[in-house]
Amino acid sequence: WARGLTDFYIRDLTLSPNFGEDGAAMLLAGYTGVFGTTDGGRTWRRISDVAGVRVASSAGPGFVVLATGEEYGRTEVYVARGSGDALQRVGAIPVPSYSVKALALSPRFADDGVALAAAENGGIFLSRDGGQTWEPVGPPLASIIARFTFLFAPDWGASRTVYALASEMFYGGREERRLLRSTDGGLNWEQASGAGGVSCIALGPDGRIWAGTEDGRVEPLRLGQLSWAEAPAPTPTFTPPPPPTPVPTPTPMAFLQPPPGLYWPDGVFAALWRSDRTVREALGWAAEETAHDTAAAVEAFEGGLMLWRQDMGEVYALLSVGGDWYAITDTWTPEQPDRDPAIVPPTGRFQPIRGFGKVWRENQWLRERLGWALEPERGLTAQAQRFEHGWLLRAEGDLYVLVNADVGPAFWQRRGSAP
Repeated sequence: WARGLTDFYIRDLTLSPNFGEDGAAMLLAGYTGVFGTTDGGRTWRRISDVAGVRVASSAGPGFVVLATGEEYGRTEVYVARGSGDALQRVGAIPVPSYSVKALALSPRFADDGVALAAAENGGIFLSRDGGQTWEPVGPPLASIIARFTFLFAPDWGASRTVYALASEMFYGGREERRLLRSTDGGLNWEQASGAGGVSCIALGPDGRIWAGTEDGRVEPLRLGQLSWAEAPAPTPTFTPPPPPTPVPTPTPMAFLQPPPGLYWPDGVFAALWRSDRTVREALGWAAEETAHDTAAAVEAFEGGLMLWRQDMGEVYALLSVGGDWYAITDTWTPEQPDRDPAIVPPTGRFQPIRGFGKVWRENQWLRERLGWALEPERGLTAQAQRFEHGWLLRAEGDLYVLVNADVGPAFWQRRGSAP
């Protein structure tokens, strides 16, 4: 391999089905725009500055790009006839762009306009008009999708059959794979039993679907030996997280006493802990006698929040979809660049800077989950108290429950305001 187009992260890449003849390909260069080539990759030209997240191509020719939109909760859909042509916006999918994990076009996309997309917490979406409109067709998908693959059957024009393999992640690191099939052009889906060991699928030059397995085998998928049953009904659309729950009035708990070395929660955290059994059981007792102040910063994103704590030297990424949170060491120093000038956000969005920006740029998986910042970061003073299994934080009047993964799944909640 020779050094190529850009120093930036290549988010997605697609080759024309006739790449050997037309040399056409399109790629999404991080957040710096969409590039196309017509000479097999020897030269590339920027054809758009949209922040693309997925790209696919079909015979026709035809290219479809999914990109971050100006409105939260929507993924913009663009089409181009060739890899050197300008993008034209044609529609939108009603899910945040960071949640879209797969895009595929039918082999006859130029004629039938069939496209499929898969989104975390949103399911499978079908377009039958070249990307102008999209409908949820199921089944529901988990909040974290490690991999998702669509494969159109070689005889798609006659059979209208398409396969999909979903690799879904659940709390505690559990991974489940599901092999799905539609025989009516993507409207209704069945799920296979007996295919749990399949880890990836690909279409071979012989027209057969090949499978890679967990135990290291590569072999044709024996479709005739699988049993198929109707997959669950689809989730109609992405649902944003609910507003914070008000803190209930505390109830008397004089009969409880903390074990040696542990403590009652302090100050503003006491009311929530005493009144909410779920929080109490998830966090356990306070592991330090009093809450303490720390310099902090917070920034809202399309897919959650980032929160910096000076006392811990950490950046917290709090994800809206799935309720996951991650603590990442803050390694940014003032001697380092505070932003990447080559990353240009769409109108109404922001590139995170300083410590938030370094974490965001260096962690692809996190960048895809969070999306763009919705505002500049804000400095503040936060209150924090450590518990047996996590933290309670107060920032700008909001209470945050952060539960570690030491005795169960990690999760976070924003639980209303505190004085």
